[in-house]
Amino acid sequence: MIGWADILPHWTLVVADLARLYGVDLTDPAVWARPGAPIRRLIVGLGDEPSSRLRAALGGD
Repeated sequence: MIGWADILPHWTLVVADLARLYGVDLTDPAVWARPGAPIRRLIVGLGDEPSSRLRAALGGD
């Protein structure tokens, strides 16, 4: 499982993956007004998503 120390250096990939895969726009204030747990789960889950840019950057298949 990946951790935040792995994720944060690749934040631009996280933003792009969330938008492309889940339609989540992190520049939208409404996203930040929601509870954080669902977004955190999506972000951490990017490490398991086969088409994720983050996964590729972290050495995934």
